[in-house]
Amino acid sequence: MSLTKQKAWVIFRADKLGHEEAEQALGNMSKDAFDAYECYAEDFELEIAKIGVEAQNEAATLTAANSHYEYLTVMKPWQLRAIDYVTLVNIFKGSKFEQLHLSAMFRVNNAELLLELVKP
Repeated sequence: MSLTKQKAWVIFRADKLGHEEAEQALGNMSKDAFDAYECYAEDFELEIAKIGVEAQNEAATLTAANSHYEYLTVMKPWQLRAIDYVTLVNIFKGSKFEQLHLSAMFRVNNAELLLELVKP
């Protein structure tokens, strides 16, 4: 049985999310299948890195273009009002990586979202 990109993706995703089934699957692979998996995993990692850089560049561009951003990000969380949150969220409205930016802003674990963005 040869390892397909889809099968490698399922294992890679499970491994990145810390599912113990991934460890078992990797441990049960033949050397050839594991070598193929490593090649696929490198490709997936590269795609994640590309999206990370692209998303960071987009966020930097969007925040630099907004005069309120720096002021709002130095405020204490308890000082923010609804209008402040709306202003912060609107900075990313309609951007390519809107959900990724918002999850990062509100400190929500976005590992699953990031993996979905690189899913083959």
